[in-house]
Amino acid sequence: MTSPDLQRLFRLLPSEASTPREDFTSEALRKAIRSDPRPLVRLLAAMPASAWRLASGVLTVDLSRIASVTAETQVPLPQITEHDAGRLDLVVGLEDLDGIKNTVWVEVKIDAALNRHRPGKLVAALPPECHELAMRAGRDQLDVYLLHRCLEASPRPILMTLAKVAPFHDEVTGITRDDITGTTWEDVVSAVQGTPDPHAWWVDLVDFLRAESIVPRRLPLRLDDLCPDEVERLVPVYDRVNRTIKTLWADAPMNIHWTGIQGVVRGGKRLLTGGPMIWGLRSSVAGWEWWILLGNAGYPGVSVLVDEVIDAATAGGLPDTWQRASGWHGDRFGVWEKARPFIADEPDQLPIDWLSEAMRELHRARMFEPHFRQVRAKIARDAERKAKSDVVAVTLEAEATSGNLARDQEPAT
Repeated sequence: MTSPDLQRLFRLLPSEASTPREDFTSEALRKAIRSDPRPLVRLLAAMPASAWRLASGVLTVDLSRIASVTAETQVPLPQITEHDAGRLDLVVGLEDLDGIKNTVWVEVKIDAALNRHRPGKLVAALPPECHELAMRAGRDQLDVYLLHRCLEASPRPILMTLAKVAPFHDEVTGITRDDITGTTWEDVVSAVQGTPDPHAWWVDLVDFLRAESIVPRRLPLRLDDLCPDEVERLVPVYDRVNRTIKTLWADAPMNIHWTGIQGVVRGGKRLLTGGPMIWGLRSSVAGWEWWILLGNAGYPGVSVLVDEVIDAATAGGLPDTWQRASGWHGDRFGVWEKARPFIADEPDQLPIDWLSEAMRELHRARMFEPHFRQVRAKIARDAERKAKSDVVAVTLEAEATSGNLARDQEPAT
């Protein structure tokens, strides 16, 4: 965090209804929205139609023509039972250029669960359409907010949640750009990153979300775009796993490990090849992942049949956590592969342990033996050819030397 104001906000004391992080993010969102509403508008505009829950309302403003945005926090709700109805974490007002207005009630959730509300005697009259909601209003705070929404004059406010998952409640819309994955806080970060020159409040809020592991640090779309700090976090993983490879296959006829691997990783290489194996970070449909591929080739001038690599797995007892691969990967056809999601904020030891154990599985199953046999045979052939070439060279040199001597000994005429 770079803003002193943001640091001061985080010193808020916990209350019965929330945690410090939720109080903090609500207030930080208020300041960010007031300073620069574009990221919020961008996020709301990106929400798919399937994400909206009719029971909690749907926006009617034109988000492409927003004229003004307001934001308030800890807004009290009127009392309709003998018990306090609580306070709304964040209330956002939207108005477009045509004068259409919407009010959005946002329940902000990070750590705290939904509060349970005790049923109580009504102290306010309810219209008939709200009776069903009143009967279940004792379940949790969102049920209470739905009842309060029912009591509001038209256009009724839209009730939404901003939580780690969406929807957080079956009848309440969760703010997200993807109602399948529901990565709501990540979507906030994406909206900020997609906004040109966002206000410092948004930038600091993103820093906070990442520092607190509310949003995981993920690799950029291109590994070449990694900042130096992110690269340095990768170096120990590659270095330790490379050492494991060197130890396991110390007697390999040709190296599988890399020399000078720290410079290689800092230089931008993320997928490393060692003989028939490719390993390291790669992009996938689900995001970046640690990946190991075993193919049918890799060493210069050496390849084996795919069936030999398949048979080696059966004979050596390769665990069934390895999956059959397919397709060409450079100079080799993929046969076996294993992958694990990249999680930037986890301890380095976790990917090190996973990758190292995968290497030990390959070693125990003797998966490189088909390739090693071919390498040894190639080395023997090359040595034999060299020996023959050396014999020919020696013979020619001897013949040349003999001829020169004979000429030197001829009598002068």
